[in-house]
Amino acid sequence: MLITRRIALLRLHSRSHIRLAHHYHTMSTAPTTTTAAPSSRVTGFENAVEQLTPIDLTIRGDFPPWLSGILYRSGPGTYSIPSTSDTSKTTEIQHWFDGVAMHHRFEILPATASSSPRVVYRSHKGAANLERRVADAGEYPKELFSFAQRHRAADPCANLFQRFFTTFASWAEALKEAAGGGESESDDPLMHNVSVTLTPDMPGVLAGEEGPGESVAGEERKAPRVIVAKTDGNALQVLEPSTLEPRKFMTYENIDPRLSGQLSAAHACRDAETGELHTQLSLVWRYSPPAGDFFNFVTEIGAKTTYKVFKIRGDDGKVDVLAKIDAPPSYIHALTMTDRFVVLCVWQAHIKQ
Repeated sequence: MLITRRIALLRLHSRSHIRLAHHYHTMSTAPTTTTAAPSSRVTGFENAVEQLTPIDLTIRGDFPPWLSGILYRSGPGTYSIPSTSDTSKTTEIQHWFDGVAMHHRFEILPATASSSPRVVYRSHKGAANLERRVADAGEYPKELFSFAQRHRAADPCANLFQRFFTTFASWAEALKEAAGGGESESDDPLMHNVSVTLTPDMPGVLAGEEGPGESVAGEERKAPRVIVAKTDGNALQVLEPSTLEPRKFMTYENIDPRLSGQLSAAHACRDAETGELHTQLSLVWRYSPPAGDFFNFVTEIGAKTTYKVFKIRGDDGKVDVLAKIDAPPSYIHALTMTDRFVVLCVWQAHIKQ
């Protein structure tokens, strides 16, 4: 690894304040070990229960009257996957960041003159067919990236990065196969584990995905038409906003062919002047559309690595490539913005191929 730091500042013509979303990181799926089914789970590694039918949660205390809306969350939900061929065996995921996705929806309803405040909850697995494949095979696909692979080569860094590139490259290949027509496992949105951040009505994604929206608690305003799950790869999972069912798997390259590459930031930015930025793991939808320009980058790794910083316009979904920057490949979790600059920080842990 090279110890250096490069910061690219792209001056903006907009005058607005830009805010950056923060949350704790969840990453993609993991090769794991298969063991006899344990009788109990380590705290924090229990499987979450999928709740497809909305239920009222128990509330202790009161909400302030101004607190209402829909809270969307995403993160790991499954760490133990029983084998379908041998019920005594279980595939165990070893790292928090490697759990298989679960998407959550909390609708917060304030008190009225005739009713107490309510919270209505539901959830949906983000990669149910991937779980089924693991259960049938009795192990996790070894070619996928992991934070916690137990069996590595003599050079663990080399092996780790090899799996890293293989994983994100496979997403790009999946889209190429999908573009060619025909059905394949890679076309299935329930085969892809994308669960780091969430963006409502992300510009550029809505083409062909528009729906009427859903009325929320009698409000005239509408909930989002789609929710888009993102990760640190060039991968997007489009969710139905009411049920959270995955509809579609795509990449930024589907929005604009210039946005090819393996990596991207889970934490994108949104222009606060043209549209309020929503915190992208835990966001509360206030029944108003989040129109505004969307900023991110993609990293195309090859003989020469290029970072492509781009903007997706909030009004028409068209893409502007703001800059192409040649710099060493690095794992970058977030893009940063000020009122005048887009800031791309290529930190000191460079990936050596």
